[in-house]
Amino acid sequence: MTIKRYYICIITIIVNIVFANNLIHAQNSQPDTMMIRIESGGSVDFRINSMNKYEEGVEYQNWTRLAVYFIDEDDPGRSWDLEFKASTMFIIGDSGKQLDLDIISIEAGDGGGNTDLSAWMQPEKDLDSGYQLLVADAPQGGFNDNKIIITYRCGKGSKILLGEPAGYYVVDIEFKITAQ
Repeated sequence: MTIKRYYICIITIIVNIVFANNLIHAQNSQPDTMMIRIESGGSVDFRINSMNKYEEGVEYQNWTRLAVYFIDEDDPGRSWDLEFKASTMFIIGDSGKQLDLDIISIEAGDGGGNTDLSAWMQPEKDLDSGYQLLVADAPQGGFNDNKIIITYRCGKGSKILLGEPAGYYVVDIEFKITAQ
């Protein structure tokens, strides 16, 4: 009888969420404010501590709930986009090791506000150092109207974690809204 030994290395990836609020300046110089508010799930802690997780990855479905406030009183036809990016070029480990950003992917869905945002959601995107579009040309509304739920995946699909060095890794993800 052959005994197989598996050595499980623990990879912990912490995703910190940062928001970039922008101001819209209308033609009459009166700024209308657009804001993002986090309602739940502000930090994501991927614990890769089993062979199954190394091979299949980890998913936190509907982990972060965001609310977006965007009203432009001077232009009611104006819309907004929600984008995200990593603050660094790699996911940085405590031992100096680095993981590629695209080992994490993000998907947005309608979060149950007064406005169904499903039609404006974009497909799942890999984490990148440049902005990636999650919600495109969404309608105006307040925090109770525009709610978005975020799902995070790490090591799913073609980017598996097997073979990556053990460690504690951190990456900040910035979400921002822009007027269209």
